[in-house]
Amino acid sequence: MADPYTCVITAMSRILLCASCFWSAARTFQEHRGASAGFLLQGVASILYTTNFLMPTLHTKDESYSTDSWGVPTIGFPLLAFSFFWMNGDHATANMVLGATVLLSAGSGLMTQDGRLLAAHASCILAILGILIVSIFTGNIYGITGSFGLGTASFLSIVKAENIIYVPGEVASNYIQAASILSCALALGNHQPEVLYH
Repeated sequence: MADPYTCVITAMSRILLCASCFWSAARTFQEHRGASAGFLLQGVASILYTTNFLMPTLHTKDESYSTDSWGVPTIGFPLLAFSFFWMNGDHATANMVLGATVLLSAGSGLMTQDGRLLAAHASCILAILGILIVSIFTGNIYGITGSFGLGTASFLSIVKAENIIYVPGEVASNYIQAASILSCALALGNHQPEVLYH
């Protein structure tokens, strides 16, 4: 079992991530409901994960459907990418992203556990790349920063980051993800759709 200090800083990082997600959901609610739903989903997932972390007896034994390994990257991140494409006028790509997300989520019961994890990681990477591409073309520095941060947080969550940064990988990933979520929320509030096609 982890020492109390690690448990406390991990729980605090999860609470901070949850707060940033809920703040971002409230901030983007009037701008785009898809982004708000994506932020809200990530905030709820963070609450559930924190509850499972603090009270392990409530933790589900089916890891393939845990909030981190399936729901958040497969649904939450693509909703953010959908919003970036939609708000910048590329409705066809936005609808394609949303349709693929719905199909992937609906077909999750037909996949093996390894297949679900692979699909979750692929969905997360493609969504982050989508946000990065739109942000580069529109010159949105908040979006570029947010997408790089989300990519870094995803990378830290799958490697042994303790050997690189000397802090628990989950803690570093949570802090980076919280800052990246805030940056993405600011990016959606400062979008410039006319730049995309010039």
